Amino acid sequence: MVAVWARISVYPVVLGTGELVPRIDGDSHYHLDRTLDAVAHFPRVRHFDPLMNWPTGAFCPWADGFDLAGAGFALIMAGRDPLRTPIAVALWPVVVGLLSVWATVRPKRICIYV
Repeated sequence: MVAVWARISVYPVVLGTGELVPRIDGDSHYHLDRTLDAVAHFPRVRHFDPLMNWPTGAFCPWADGFDLAGAGFALIMAGRDPLRTPIAVALWPVVVGLLSVWATVRPKRICIYV
């Protein structure tokens, strides 16, 4: 329950006005940008990023799965709505985190054979 609370307790700060107010740090901002780009060019994810290794650009050193799955989630939840899509993309890590918590702590069935 603590993990669930930690993921959703800041909801009023992040989405209190109905608009996305992301915490801008390097990694989260980069994945938000990359996933929004994947929504625009679905099912392709940008491999070369002109903003990495400025000014020459660089290839992304990690796999596309997280950003592609986030783009798919956003398209299912918000379509290509310019106001709802960034919110759906920002909620993707929360959904993945909650699913991870559920998968880790869900009660196991106990079978008693007589």
